Amino acid sequence: MYRLNVGRLKTYVLITLIISSLILCGGLWFDDYHGFSTFFAKISKLISFGKDDIESKNEKIFIPSNIIVNSGDEAAHWILYPTGEKYEKFWKISKAVLKDISVTDKGQKFDCAEKAEWDSLYTKRSIIIAFNYPLNPEIMSLFFKVDKKRIKEETANIEEMILTKLGNNTMFYIKRKKDNEYVYQKYDLLNTNIFNDADFDEISNDETLIEYTTLRETNLNLTYSDNAFGPMLNFSTKRRVSLNKVMFKPEIIIRREEEINDLTKMFFGGGEYTYFIKRDGTHIFIDEKNNTLRVYSDGLIEFESSDSDLISNEDVDFENALRAAITATERYYGINSLYLTDIQESKGKFTFKFNYTINGIPVVCSRPGREPPMDSAAEVVVSKGQLTYKRFVSQYNVLQEEYKLSSDHDSIIDEVFMKDIIKEKINIEEIKLVYEDNGKNRDGILPTWLVKYNSGISYRKYFSCIKNKR
Repeated sequence: MYRLNVGRLKTYVLITLIISSLILCGGLWFDDYHGFSTFFAKISKLISFGKDDIESKNEKIFIPSNIIVNSGDEAAHWILYPTGEKYEKFWKISKAVLKDISVTDKGQKFDCAEKAEWDSLYTKRSIIIAFNYPLNPEIMSLFFKVDKKRIKEETANIEEMILTKLGNNTMFYIKRKKDNEYVYQKYDLLNTNIFNDADFDEISNDETLIEYTTLRETNLNLTYSDNAFGPMLNFSTKRRVSLNKVMFKPEIIIRREEEINDLTKMFFGGGEYTYFIKRDGTHIFIDEKNNTLRVYSDGLIEFESSDSDLISNEDVDFENALRAAITATERYYGINSLYLTDIQESKGKFTFKFNYTINGIPVVCSRPGREPPMDSAAEVVVSKGQLTYKRFVSQYNVLQEEYKLSSDHDSIIDEVFMKDIIKEKINIEEIKLVYEDNGKNRDGILPTWLVKYNSGISYRKYFSCIKNKR
């Protein structure tokens, strides 16, 4: 046994020496013709030690902005945001179906559907999976860890998906952009029943969830986008939704040398930099490569970089911009706490916006009247030779005090508020419950109704809550 072990050891040593010599010889050859660092960059990609690359590490950010569960009986709806077991369960089911129709070859064929048929699904027992950006082939390839060429053309650029039952089968609908027009497709998942009625019952009986309706079902004198959602104005039940007050404070207000060292090490890698403070309290750091880091007095962090490790000096396409945004977000904050909410493209410049939730309620970030403006928790702008990274993610503390939003009065949104909207004749996109982080919430804040107009204007209205007596 001893001799056998020694023999194996000699074999391992010999193999190691051969591999080492090949790497060193290859390194010398690449050093002469391609650069030594290029060689080891290629080697590091070949030897992954079982770890997935950027595609799988950051898959979590490409998740639906919300999932809407429709009861089908009383046109009641519940909106789930990226948190919790219920959200994860519905997304896992939908993602598996999406993979079947977009990547695998299981023979699923689709039929075209009319918009009226799509709209009718909002009043049936169904699950709506909504994105705030189109699922293009580059993003879908990250979902399913396949080459983007394997993504079927007929499933590219999906913005919404709906799962609903038809007899004993499940129907899967998609809404996507084609030639700047919305098209609707439906797939009959034969002999498939992935719905569990108990899941719907659990949602409808959950008194921690706000009940919503489509605004067209309210019969109010409002103008609104198709299938825009708002809170149920006259609840049939006497539920009282439980809410919590949240204390926000800036992620960082620089006070000590240790904080400065931690920041500069993260963004500059420990390199040399100059440092000064403006009169308005903005801390500015500039390194030898002219990369610039700004920390504003309300905690906003902004980093401008021309580092070739992040971004190329050549024109960028969507795929390169996406990878740069993912790398920057992971490197400078940590991808697990954020999810993607919007993608914008204009003249070779790509903007990626991210958000987060607290207790299942989305956080709306804003800096009213301040420069630079910010309407998301984190933002990455990628263009030729330049990357700008911003984040306005606050530290928060959910207070133990519990409040109740009573549902037995006439309207959650008060009459004065509704009259203002009607008077302005504004087309409403959605009314939803959010926490608003504007850097001024020193005393804590309860959730706020956010009305989103298609003009891009937001009207925020606080409502009164009853403090729960324990």
